[in-house]
Amino acid sequence: MENEYNKALSSALRYLTGRDHTEAETSYSLSKKGFSPASIESALDTCKKQGYIDDRKFASKWAESRSKNSYKSNMTLRMELIAKGVPSNLIEEAIQPLDETDAALAAAGKAAWRWESLAWDEFSKKISASLSRKGFSFETILCTLEKLKETK
Repeated sequence: MENEYNKALSSALRYLTGRDHTEAETSYSLSKKGFSPASIESALDTCKKQGYIDDRKFASKWAESRSKNSYKSNMTLRMELIAKGVPSNLIEEAIQPLDETDAALAAAGKAAWRWESLAWDEFSKKISASLSRKGFSFETILCTLEKLKETK
């Protein structure tokens, strides 16, 4: 049992060296390698105590990074974090400080150059479709279009 725990811990630490992972992702990785549930639980507890696994920090960093660099909507971020096994209370805590309108405006600005020669009606349809595909709400899209219209 002790030997399996050491192997599970070693495997978990190797898994966590590439980038941060959630507790659920790490657990899944260890279970795929055939470790017993008891060894997995012990290895995860050790990793959490040492600070190598922190779902709160992971969710916060993930949401902020994806919002600023990939211009994802809060709904999309929520779905990504759910898929990574982050508890819902931590997801809401991570997403709450993000301004979805800023992300939508940045996404629209990045895509706008393609359609800047189009008339406003066609331009707004293209931008709306682009933002909709990224998961932004109708209200956020309308607010973004209003801001873009002021500058166009």
